[in-house]
Amino acid sequence: MKVLRVFISSFSITFIFANLIYGGKEKFSVPDIYVYTPYGDTFNLKDIKRPFIVYLGYARCRSICKPSMFIISSALKKLNKNLKVFMIGINEDESVYEVDRFAKMFNPSFLGVKPLDRFSLVENLNASWVSIEGDLQHTGFIYYFGRRIYKVIPFGENSDDILSETINEDLSHP
Repeated sequence: MKVLRVFISSFSITFIFANLIYGGKEKFSVPDIYVYTPYGDTFNLKDIKRPFIVYLGYARCRSICKPSMFIISSALKKLNKNLKVFMIGINEDESVYEVDRFAKMFNPSFLGVKPLDRFSLVENLNASWVSIEGDLQHTGFIYYFGRRIYKVIPFGENSDDILSETINEDLSHP
């Protein structure tokens, strides 16, 4: 129970910090995070030159990851946009192939990847996770890296609307 309280506190602090720092309008740079794909490629998110979305999760998660990936898919369909979406697998026990299969369930163009260094996610994206009775609890943020906006969108009731509005605002300006 103590671990759960620590996680909830950590989650709340991370959420508040993320919204204060990454509220959506500040100048930003994409963090230095190296990932690898199921196809054997390795790349740095920093090298991507167009708007994209990142979600941290794992394939066996059903409580947050499945609805979050559905939110991303729905928002992009609603806007008729085809942004690059990366699901970064945070569970050490899952292969990059499992993460990729899971991501592609929501859209065949989504790419499941794994980080070369999981702790770079903590440092660069203020992510956190903890294993509680064999289940990996984690921050459920959707990260939008746009042309002029970096926004952290928490999992919740209006996440799809917030994501759609953010993308629309970012892409509607030259």
